[in-house]
Amino acid sequence: MTEKNDVRQNLIRIFKEVSLCEEEEFIDNQPLNDLFDSLTFIEIYNEIDDEYPIEAELEELVELRNFDEVVELVYTKLSNLPD
Repeated sequence: MTEKNDVRQNLIRIFKEVSLCEEEEFIDNQPLNDLFDSLTFIEIYNEIDDEYPIEAELEELVELRNFDEVVELVYTKLSNLPD
């Protein structure tokens, strides 16, 4: 099973690569919709979808308020996958 910290670190990498933002800009619980436009959300979603075998809708990601909620969503979905 994947550790939550591993998920967090991987998502930090994805967010940094896609958004070209520094880590501090999105991990301090700033509202994601204040940081990223819809195209960036789509790109982040695509990267997460490529990286993890989870069923997540783009709408789920867009509704999340901050980075920690994204980590929690991905981790929870990974934890619920059958072994």
